[in-house]
Amino acid sequence: MIRDNIEHNEAVKPNSHEIHLLRSTFPHYFDKEDNFLLQRLLSVLAADEVDLSKESFGLNFLGRSYANYVDGLATETVVIPDLGHNSDAANADVISQNIVYNITQDIAYRISQGIADR
Repeated sequence: MIRDNIEHNEAVKPNSHEIHLLRSTFPHYFDKEDNFLLQRLLSVLAADEVDLSKESFGLNFLGRSYANYVDGLATETVVIPDLGHNSDAANADVISQNIVYNITQDIAYRISQGIADR
């Protein structure tokens, strides 16, 4: 799983996520060579008399391209509890800094007390 994500991340470009969404949502606007058919989209919009505007608002800030790139990346890390360490008697009385352990203990306490999640 992680290996697949790392291999996927090697091919990610800043606009990969948006292109994937566009391709999955509107597959009929792409030809066999994966070229976007803009004229087809414009003709559909013109048929419904949708006005196209060139006016837009954009947030252009330093790192925007990098933010788009990170948005397209798959995660390469996994957080799992250290059950052996957490169940050790020496660590049972210590207030744990392990957030997964704290959440697990909170859920177990709520279940044992019959407290409904709100």
